[in-house]
Amino acid sequence: MSPLLSVVIPTRNRAASLRCLLRALAPQVEKVSGEVVVAADACDDDTAAAVLLWSAPFQCTLVEAPGRGASAARAAGARAARGELLLFLDDDMEPEPGLLAAHVAAHAGQPPGAVLGASPPRLEPPLDFFRLALRDWWEDDLEERMRPGHRATFRDLQTGNLSLPASLLARAGGFDPALRCREDHELGIRLLALSAEFRFVPAAVAWHRDGTTLEGSFRRARLEGRGDVAIAHRHTDLAGLLPFASQRTPAWVERLAFDRPHGTDPVAGGLLRALHLLERGRFRRRFRRLYGLLRGYWYWRGVAEEAGSLEDFEALLRLPAPREGRVVDLDLARGLARAEATLDTVRPAGARLQVGPWWVGYLPAIPGAEPLRGRHLRPALGGPLAAPYLHALALAGAVPEGEVGLPFSSFDLRERQHAR
Repeated sequence: MSPLLSVVIPTRNRAASLRCLLRALAPQVEKVSGEVVVAADACDDDTAAAVLLWSAPFQCTLVEAPGRGASAARAAGARAARGELLLFLDDDMEPEPGLLAAHVAAHAGQPPGAVLGASPPRLEPPLDFFRLALRDWWEDDLEERMRPGHRATFRDLQTGNLSLPASLLARAGGFDPALRCREDHELGIRLLALSAEFRFVPAAVAWHRDGTTLEGSFRRARLEGRGDVAIAHRHTDLAGLLPFASQRTPAWVERLAFDRPHGTDPVAGGLLRALHLLERGRFRRRFRRLYGLLRGYWYWRGVAEEAGSLEDFEALLRLPAPREGRVVDLDLARGLARAEATLDTVRPAGARLQVGPWWVGYLPAIPGAEPLRGRHLRPALGGPLAAPYLHALALAGAVPEGEVGLPFSSFDLRERQHAR
């Protein structure tokens, strides 16, 4: 019989970390009728031995990937997997005991979609300026994605703790093996085009042992720049939504990356020592400012490498913006439940809200985001649209006039309790 769940783990020269992950997964895989597929990305350590000599009461397969990066490794692992559901885990994860069961339960009785688990950071001391900032970024990102009413975009798809039906991945065309970075964002675009739902499941916890170094973050930034341009070439209508279109790096940094990389690269490399000196002197603000400039430079170096020339890059930004999509009108005087049902049935890109003849506001059409669902309505009315919604209710006689002055926090709490 084919397994219900295939755990696919891309890895490159992290045999010790992989062994820890396999040991943690062992008691869970058998319980959910699963298998493990390890996609070794041109490993030259003892990764193969870690898999082939591992004794487990279920199928564990080693796939030799071609050495073209994590996306190609995930694609190779997915092709070898036999499960109805695919769970992609990074090799530096520490899964909680209920991880696999939570992923399986999140798919039961639901339409095909992507389930994203929680990946809180676990950073080993000492926590220097860079690692503290990295921890803050991970925690802020997790908090935003788990926020009630969060509207997913293609950027929310992260492959470190992700499950989806094998059939859905096949319909979307799988991972693009040509991408060495941002392959998760690019897959997210194609999944949303199929109206696949992104479901965030806090119970599916795998701690992320992030070993990124200061130097490694600059190499990553360069790959991200290349990946964003590659996405723009594949999905031209979304080019204006990618980070390079709204990057806050000073324009002179962008110019240096395009026009004088050979002279500027050694200078940027030498400034790494200045970051360490600022760290030693506890100049946090100056550290962050210089780090932002350097990371921005290496991001733009990647953009320049992939785009080819400044003229070609600027041509990308001039491409037409995506069409807005369908926008519906909702009269909240007919009840929130009815409005939510309409959103779940129609799945519009945006909505205009009113109470009778009185205007409330927009749930805007967001390019690159999932269509609206009913669960997006109440958090918006309890948050950014709270004041106009209360005012419209008062004008319609739906609440006493004096309640219009309620603090937003009290209104938000009441609405959240009502939603539960």
